[in-house]
Amino acid sequence: VRIYNGVELEAFRPAGQNGVRLRRELGLDPEAPLVGTIGRLVYQKAHDVFLQAASLVARAVPNAQFLIVGEGALRPRLERMVEELGLRSCRFAGFQADIPDMLSIMDVFALSSVLEGLPRVLLEALAMARPVVATSIDGVLEVAQHGVTGLLVPPGQPAPLADAIILLLKDPALAGRLGKAGRKLVEERFALSRTVEEVDRFYTTLLREKGVR
Repeated sequence: VRIYNGVELEAFRPAGQNGVRLRRELGLDPEAPLVGTIGRLVYQKAHDVFLQAASLVARAVPNAQFLIVGEGALRPRLERMVEELGLRSCRFAGFQADIPDMLSIMDVFALSSVLEGLPRVLLEALAMARPVVATSIDGVLEVAQHGVTGLLVPPGQPAPLADAIILLLKDPALAGRLGKAGRKLVEERFALSRTVEEVDRFYTTLLREKGVR
């Protein structure tokens, strides 16, 4: 029996956020497009690929800015990489408890991982109706459909990741369609209420098989 993780839809609501204050607190331009990612700063999340892609995006969209949310052992190495790439518009936000707020200020959410189970943050980004670019790896493929609820790219390759991000930044209509479709997907398949119902149904079935009522 497969029961997916669920997202609390009331906590991740795409409407009504005003991210101007939060962007300014993070040292970001409230008006410029923002590409963000969220996750522990560890090997499997491939933030180095995200940063290499960011440098390519910056050439095509000069006012683009980038946000990395999360902490981990690789932060010093990644900060050095930002300097080496000359990414002046990249910010590290560290650990943040309010993930809905972080997602609400992103124009594009990117997941550059090379290894995942079922990435919860991807479900949360979809629930927030963020246009998503993610790597086509196990786990992600169970959630996102290319061109329908997000754009999927090969893992470990900065150029395709950058191309997909640039496409979404330059095509707001496509970004909007993907965001709306992602929210609908989570509502229909990955709501926390559905997870609770399926767990209840599973244990009820087991008890009945044992003759317990």
